[in-house]
Amino acid sequence: MEITRDQQADVLYIRFNERPFQRNVVLGNGLVVLDVAEDGSVIGIELISPATFVDNIREIHYRRGGEEIFAVVETPEETAVPRTISCCQSLKASV
Repeated sequence: MEITRDQQADVLYIRFNERPFQRNVVLGNGLVVLDVAEDGSVIGIELISPATFVDNIREIHYRRGGEEIFAVVETPEETAVPRTISCCQSLKASV
C-alpha cells in the first residue's frame, strides 16, 4: 500500500495494489474517486481536498489492532511535493 499526497494539487491518493486500471467511480460530490480494476476490485482511492476529511492533514497514523505502529508528521518546512509514504517500508524500518 502506498499513500501519496500532492500539496499543490490538494490531492491524497491511497494505492492498494498494482492491478491494471479500467475505470473511475466518482463519489461524494466529486471529492472521492475510486480507481477500479477490470474485475471490479478497488485499486486506489483519490481524495480531492483531503483536509475536508481529516482534522490534521499533516499527520498520518498507522494502527493495527488499536496499536500505533508508526506515525508520519509533516512540518511546515517540508516542501517535498508529491510526498509518498510507503507503509510496508516504514513498518520494516521501524521494527
